Amino acid sequence: MKIMNIILSENDKPLYLKIADAVRQLIIDGNLCSGDRLMSTRQLAAQLDVNRNTVINALAELVAEGWIIASERSAYRVNEVLPDGFFRTAQEHQFKKFAVKTDWDLGREGDLMAGFFNTPASRVLLDSSSPDLRHFPINEFKSCMVEALTFSPQKILGYARGQSQGHPPLISALETYLRRYRSISDHELIVTQGSQEALFLCAQTFLGPGRNAAVPELSYPPAWEAFRASGARLMGIKSDSAGVDPDSLASIVKKQNIHMIYLTPLHQFPISKKLSQNRRNHIYAIAAQHGIPIVEDDYDHEFHYETSTPIPMASRDSAQIVIYISTFSKILCPGIRIGFMAVPNVLLEPLAGFRRIMNLQQTTLTQDAVARWMQRPGFEKHLYAMRQLYQERRDYMIQGLNTIKATRPGLDFHPPEGGMAIWLDTGENSANLVKRALKQGIAIQQERIFHLQNQPGPHIRLGFSAYSKKEIKQGLGQLRALWPAS
Repeated sequence: MKIMNIILSENDKPLYLKIADAVRQLIIDGNLCSGDRLMSTRQLAAQLDVNRNTVINALAELVAEGWIIASERSAYRVNEVLPDGFFRTAQEHQFKKFAVKTDWDLGREGDLMAGFFNTPASRVLLDSSSPDLRHFPINEFKSCMVEALTFSPQKILGYARGQSQGHPPLISALETYLRRYRSISDHELIVTQGSQEALFLCAQTFLGPGRNAAVPELSYPPAWEAFRASGARLMGIKSDSAGVDPDSLASIVKKQNIHMIYLTPLHQFPISKKLSQNRRNHIYAIAAQHGIPIVEDDYDHEFHYETSTPIPMASRDSAQIVIYISTFSKILCPGIRIGFMAVPNVLLEPLAGFRRIMNLQQTTLTQDAVARWMQRPGFEKHLYAMRQLYQERRDYMIQGLNTIKATRPGLDFHPPEGGMAIWLDTGENSANLVKRALKQGIAIQQERIFHLQNQPGPHIRLGFSAYSKKEIKQGLGQLRALWPAS
């Protein structure tokens, strides 16, 4: 219901017409907008201290003119289409004139990632890096939320002063988790709202105008934009079939002052291939020798299917130069917004300081619920179940791609040891495949969007984690149909 500040004119008109004029003027001025619900006739009569029938007659006049509508047993509302069909309120005219005249001088752009997330098609074929939320144990997590609200509402609903690192129970649970499953024990923790916030914090801490970040030429576009938003320049590290080439990094370091290195070594994004231990050691030696911090983005650590999961670079960080970033968006769900950083002690306060500037308050309710869930057997049970499920889906997609490959020799791929997607060599410029797909209302994640210089290539990225076997089969069938018959 819209509160109506009615001012009656001083003229010789009947009272009901004065009321009608006043309400009409509210609509013209933009104080009442299309679809707004008016006060009831009783409330309006009491406010104006007039007979209710007078108000009813006034509103009936406006109904007849087309300004408002009335349904049986329903409140009066402002008409969606005003009397002339093209009427615009005075307020809208004022805003339109304001927008035309204003030429904003923006210090920097704020949505550089729109091209990565927005697609020209209604859907993405086998979208990559998404968890299957149909298997998320909602009821179990809901019980943890209820516990948090029941047993510690005062602690989690107020300002969490002095907790810029995160909610202490979650920090404690994460310390245990990282020590047991990722062999990280000598770094300090900061909880963030997803990994993107952590990347932004790193950019604000290490980068700035005139500074350089070294990133793989094939990598994660949202990370690039977090770095660019600081004013930094990005230097592309070349890749080969095995991923990031340390010799390329060494060449860059000789020519430029590098202030930060960004890597996704476990399942290199977007190629989903593990970076070998020799290459990790080589890169670490270069960084340590020149005092360059390494940002290690470990976005899907739990989903490694062959042999044991390689330990992070941060677990053997004798030089204390690795800033380790991870997230629960893939193992739980993106909406929970829990990410975290494991950082050398000397970097704790600088990073936590920028975290305070970005957001004084932590998401303590969610963090408390996640901390409670991590203490339950159901948490690890869920992780194990999803790893098994995604491995089955990976194997099923590999079978399907091998079937297509038998009739299309140009097709090639490396079966990933882990991750949530397959990097498929289509045997042609993938941009051509994308054009054919768009004609059918389908978008495909092609190599160009993952390349720092926006260069085209033969690869596309196909996700399997979020899809059932039936959905994977349908998706591969649609992909197969995009190639002309041999």
